[in-house]
Amino acid sequence: MITTKHAQKGKAIITVDAKWGGNSDGYVDYDYIKDPREYYELYYKGLYNYYTNSKGQNAYQAWQSANNTIVASRAEGGLGFSVFSVPSGQALIGQNGKMNPQATLGNIITNNGTSYMLYPDNWKDLAYRTGLRQEYNVSVNGGTDQFSFYGSGSYLSNEGVNYGAGYKRYSGMMKADYQARPWLKMGVNTRFIHTNSDSNYSTYAGVLKMPNIYPAFVRDANGNILTDDNGKVYDYGDGAVTGIVRPVAQGENFLQEDRLTTANNISNAFNFAAYSDISFLRDFKLTLNVNVYDTENRAVSAYPSEYGELGQSTGGYADADHYRTYSFNTQQLLNWNKQLGKNSLFLMLGHEYTLQDGTTTSVSRNHVLDYSADKEPAGALTLVNGTGYSTRYNVEGYMFQAQYDYDSRYYGSFSFRRDGSSRFAENHRWGNFWSLGGAWIISKESWFPKDNWIDELKLKASYGEQGNDGIDGMSTSTSRTMSTA
Repeated sequence: MITTKHAQKGKAIITVDAKWGGNSDGYVDYDYIKDPREYYELYYKGLYNYYTNSKGQNAYQAWQSANNTIVASRAEGGLGFSVFSVPSGQALIGQNGKMNPQATLGNIITNNGTSYMLYPDNWKDLAYRTGLRQEYNVSVNGGTDQFSFYGSGSYLSNEGVNYGAGYKRYSGMMKADYQARPWLKMGVNTRFIHTNSDSNYSTYAGVLKMPNIYPAFVRDANGNILTDDNGKVYDYGDGAVTGIVRPVAQGENFLQEDRLTTANNISNAFNFAAYSDISFLRDFKLTLNVNVYDTENRAVSAYPSEYGELGQSTGGYADADHYRTYSFNTQQLLNWNKQLGKNSLFLMLGHEYTLQDGTTTSVSRNHVLDYSADKEPAGALTLVNGTGYSTRYNVEGYMFQAQYDYDSRYYGSFSFRRDGSSRFAENHRWGNFWSLGGAWIISKESWFPKDNWIDELKLKASYGEQGNDGIDGMSTSTSRTMSTA
């Protein structure tokens, strides 16, 4: 039973509230080199020290060797390319270890007869944004001596710090209690939640390892970012377009993958709870509880065939996973409570039954036909994996409890349960569990000093046995599995 919100008697109160905010990157970053000039200067210094200390070259020789190596391939110890252009015959780094003052950002290179400009980008600035957070809530609360009601509905939209992340939630709940007769009280409590989230979080780690000397986009010779059917053309550093191979994260561009790939999760959760309290013969009360919970979750991930290592290697990839769980619980509790002078006695007999059904389906396919139109596995040709199964789990129990106290000083209790679980073999499903306890509140004795610093002094002892069925029940529960690969 959900009891965080409850109805109140009196004139109905309607409450409306709205909240707005922003999400931005709050990560406290270390002090790293952001200026491409400083990056090349620091890398040059390392090469210069290598040639002087390890190769025994003099200052002039080391200066020449370091300048030649800095733009060489990674295998030769260089950065692979330069995003600076310098006048013909001049070195990128001067003999003082500083960038050539005549060096300018934007280096034009040619690959397969086409000229491109290599221009550095700040990957972190391109990856993050200030996302809008908005939330709206409406509730109604009121009732009479016989009837009380509480209902609410809410909407939440939360844009992530990166473009591929976001969260939306719709929820509603209703709780009502009705005193139908002096001997009969009834109530219901229900709630529904729908969520839709996008969770492309790989960009977080990806952009942090990208130095700001590497281009994020492919540019023409004039420095204009090229475009295709999916928008801007991103540089994946694999040499496919410009011929330049990036030594870091080859075949990946976290910025486009964040915006273009799919990582969506949709879930629905419904909970219904109802109760009835029936009082009879003055000291007896029968409580009937019913609780139904149903939840489903569907996750879809997809990658286009044109970009990225996974997408290109599979011709486009699509995966869908669906999970559903249904749970039903019912309780019947008979209570007897009697007060005789200083003696108080409470007895309870009860029965409880729980059923859980679960289903799982998972399908993945390669060779997506049209990524812009269909990101589901049905839009791909080749089956990679398909599997599905269902499970059933039952628990049933009978219980007895007795409590006694005399003058609110001496207490005794005894409980017994007999529980059965479908997770065990047929001949070993039932177990018996009991507990025994007692307490003595010494501070309530007449001889106990009343004017001391002890508010309550209690002596308590108890012993009990319990069990659990937290084991893999696949071998004994009802289950069907199909798998295709």
